[in-house]
Amino acid sequence: MRHITALGLTLCYNFSMTEHNDNVMASCACTLYGLTTLRAHGVPQAYLELVFWSTALAKLLYTAPAWWSFANAGQRNRRQTFL
Repeated sequence: MRHITALGLTLCYNFSMTEHNDNVMASCACTLYGLTTLRAHGVPQAYLELVFWSTALAKLLYTAPAWWSFANAGQRNRRQTFL
């Protein structure tokens, strides 16, 4: 077994956060696609922001205190660029 997922955090045997970061970013990309679809159907901007805050932003911030010190600069920049 090369990794374990517990409480939303994917931890690899070598404490690399690459897989966790990839999983979260893929999930956020799906959320953005959903938001784009909702916008195309005429959902107001205020509701789109509420959905973003309650889904994508929550995913990004939920485990950040646990993995941030194990992440490399590229992983941190990827998250900050998304925001």
